[in-house]
Amino acid sequence: AEPPAKLEAELRAAWKQVLSRADVGFTQIPSADASWTEIEKRLEEVGHPKRLIVIGIGGSSLGTQVIHQCFRGASAVEVFFLESADPARWNLLCSMGPDWRDAHIAIVSKSGGTLETLSWVEKLAAQD
Repeated sequence: AEPPAKLEAELRAAWKQVLSRADVGFTQIPSADASWTEIEKRLEEVGHPKRLIVIGIGGSSLGTQVIHQCFRGASAVEVFFLESADPARWNLLCSMGPDWRDAHIAIVSKSGGTLETLSWVEKLAAQD
């Protein structure tokens, strides 16, 4: 086994390399001022939701699920995750009645072409 100090130095060097890559977008989120301004503007336009529907599969919704579980009691917003094309999930969503239509919908897809995610988007869009 490597000494802890050497391993720590190697990990720090590897992390520094990751942070310097332009293709690793998450590291640039805090400094994306224009994006944050647009997000804040959109939030002002749409107001505060009672419900949030997160459409994404696997890793695309996992981060949101972790944040939701950590802060679940801190918000009155009901969060609903649509990950698979399971008809039972659709029935559960419809059991909310027409109120689901007043929810904010967050669509998360790294590739932009995830079949399950696009299926949910199409299904929801067809309900209008």
